[in-house]
Amino acid sequence: MFATMTDDTNETANATKTTPSSSHSTSTRRWTTSTEERKSQSTTKSTKTESKATKTSTSSTKKPEPTHPAGITCDLKKVGDESSEFKPRDYVKAAFEAGVYQYCRGDYGWLVRPDDRGSGSNYFWFDTKHTDKETGNLPAYCLGSAKGVLAQWSPKSQSLCSGGSGVFGSNSKIWLEVVPSDNQKGCKDLKEYKLPAGDDCVKNWNRILNECMKSGDPPHGNSGSWRESTDSGCFDWNIWGRKLT
Repeated sequence: MFATMTDDTNETANATKTTPSSSHSTSTRRWTTSTEERKSQSTTKSTKTESKATKTSTSSTKKPEPTHPAGITCDLKKVGDESSEFKPRDYVKAAFEAGVYQYCRGDYGWLVRPDDRGSGSNYFWFDTKHTDKETGNLPAYCLGSAKGVLAQWSPKSQSLCSGGSGVFGSNSKIWLEVVPSDNQKGCKDLKEYKLPAGDDCVKNWNRILNECMKSGDPPHGNSGSWRESTDSGCFDWNIWGRKLT
């Protein structure tokens, strides 16, 4: 009997010793689980933060709007051209260059009068499929508005255009005008302005074309404007692609 009691006592003692160890193991597992949860939450927060940082970085690297020299405006939203629904049309750069050539080298003797918006404007039809050696291989000039003498608006070069005709042989139409700026603040008194001709005239239009025409094959664009301050006041040089018919 004594020996049996001793065995029971030992078993009880061993059970007593085991219990704290089992409790410690459970506590350890709980601590480990809690730590893993905290790590998981921390990782989730970190992932969200990185995601936000990525979005912010992507937003900050958004392509900036192009900047142009003072006085130059490209891609005009609206133009003073009711026939084109006030919207400029896109044509190849060569068509605009041909328009500049006719405006500046067509012997019009431009004199812009403040009370006559049409005194410094004209438009021309061109065929970009055919070129004219007389203008340095610019698109063939098919027809002009009825300004000046017959030879200016019904040129010999129209025979180079598709079908050998004017409007119907063309595929582009360019409007050019020089008009008093709406805002004359900081400008000299407004009066008649005799426009430069030849190379000086071409240079002024090229300020716009060199900034506003888009790269491509071929280069192209729809419109642009340059504000000039002169001794005769401030004037806008406007050029745009016009609705063909």
